Amino acid sequence: MHEHPYEPYITENANKLIVDTLPPPRFSTGKLKEGDVNFCYGSIDGLLCPILNKIFSLNLKLETTQEAIAQRKDFLKKRKIGICDIVQSESVIKLMLQM
Repeated sequence: MHEHPYEPYITENANKLIVDTLPPPRFSTGKLKEGDVNFCYGSIDGLLCPILNKIFSLNLKLETTQEAIAQRKDFLKKRKIGICDIVQSESVIKLMLQM
């Protein structure tokens, strides 16, 4: 079963929220691709971080390191942005589709 691997990242001062569904299954298994970051929206295939990187000239690292995670958390905190997903597991989606 595909379980969500991350808690929402919403700091106390957040006044904006970015919401998605569920990260790719490889984030649940820990078998990340080169360039993935082990954090919310960390998929190398996703568009959020590359777009934010370009707009804000962040020079984000595309690697599974604590530095790459800290870069993202620092940006989100400074910009008062929280991030989370609305699905906790794939089984919830399957149950909803059966209804």
